Amino acid sequence: MLILLNISFSILILFVILILVAHAISLAYVLIDISKSEFKNPRDKIFWTTIVVMAPLIGITLYLNMGKSQKIKKMQ
Repeated sequence: MLILLNISFSILILFVILILVAHAISLAYVLIDISKSEFKNPRDKIFWTTIVVMAPLIGITLYLNMGKSQKIKKMQ
């Protein structure tokens, strides 16, 4: 029984670490994307940065769903 608890605890720790790494990567991606982008309204960059920093889970989700459409598309 003790071995089973140790294995399940190890899996739980691994799962938590994977979630934290995924969160850190997505947070870094969104903040870099915001900093490199130009928005239609100049205040949007400050707004999205504040939202993502203050409420990361909600901010990342909202930015990926709504914020990317507010960026100025560059012609290449």
